[in-house]
Parts: sequence; C-alpha cells; structure tokens
Amino acid sequence: MRILAVTLVALAAGSASFADDKPGAWLEPGARVAGTLGLLYNVTGLDVYHERYHCLLTDYGLDPTVMIVVRGADQLENPSVVKLLQEIDTAVGKNTVKRLHAFVVVLDPSINDIVKDDAARYKLEKKLDAFAKDKLGKGTPMALCLCTEGQMDKFPLDKDVQVALVFYNNHRVALSKTFAKDQISDDEAMKTVKDGLGKILPAK
Repeated sequence: MRILAVTLVALAAGSASFADDKPGAWLEPGARVAGTLGLLYNVTGLDVYHERYHCLLTDYGLDPTVMIVVRGADQLENPSVVKLLQEIDTAVGKNTVKRLHAFVVVLDPSINDIVKDDAARYKLEKKLDAFAKDKLGKGTPMALCLCTEGQMDKFPLDKDVQVALVFYNNHRVALSKTFAKDQISDDEAMKTVKDGLGKILPAK
C-alpha cells in the first residue's frame, strides 16, 4: 500500500539545527527529526484518521521519509509544486519494499485556530480533497492535514519560504531545501527529489 501523507511535524525542543548559512538549506544534515503534534486535522487519508486530529509521524517510525511543507493552499495550483508532489508520490509507490513514506504540511493563513475556525477549515477541506483526487495517484490514501503557523514555533520557516522539503531516515536529516515564492522550477524540484531520495533509500 502506498502512502503519501500530508501532515505537520514538530521538532523536539533543542534537537533541531538550522542551516542559516547555507542558501536554500533548512535543517542541518544529521539534525534529529522527532516529536508529535496533535492538532493536525486529517482531511483525507486512511479511514481510521479521516476527518480527525492525528499526528502521522509515529506511523512511519524510523523508515526513510520525505516531508514537504507547502505554505498557502494556493501553492497547490503552482505547476512546479504539483509536479514535485507527483514525483514524490510516484517514488513512494515504487519503493514500498524499501518502506519509503512521504507527507506534506499544508499551512494556510485563512485558519488561525484549527479547532474553532470551522468555516475556513471546511472550505480548505474541499480544496485539498479535490487536489488529492485530481492530481495524485489513484487509490493512494493521501492524508491531507490542516494546521496553523502558530504551531510551527519549534519548526520555524523563514517568512519568504513557500515550499520546504526535508529527506530523513532514522529520524536524522539527510538533505533539506527551501524555495521562496516563484523560485521553484521543475528542474530544481526534480533535482532536489533525486538528490534527497538518493541519500535516504538503500541502494538495493
């Protein structure tokens, strides 16, 4: 079964190392990725978690994983972002034996309180559900989760970042990359995916 989960992960306090001196980098290689965040509203995905608050980080354990953060649901209309997610989705499907997982964090400014902002959450639910059905692999239990910027305090992103990726295995960062608005291109996205997967997937 192939799983491309969209969710948010908090880094354990004191465990993150940020690569401020490396353009485009986000987390230092070797930094520990850990922690949980309960207020993640699963819009789609496995039935047991559908329309519930659930952190998917623990589901993947120590397996090789790709985390993608997309800031603003409107970025899902960016062709390069769509291509990026499709490429990773395909990789997950081809590497189930190697236990590859991927999940995406979608943050949107229309939601200030994930529990109380029912109208905004409902509107985004419809958009993310349509995206999963239209753009990603058929039959994939795609868990799209909604969260807020306020819950990112242990996992900060620069204000200009629109898309961020981290490839990790055994809860340790192998590669990270960030893209500002309109900075991401098909070629750069594909190169990042190729380089990142090469660092976390076993050779055989």
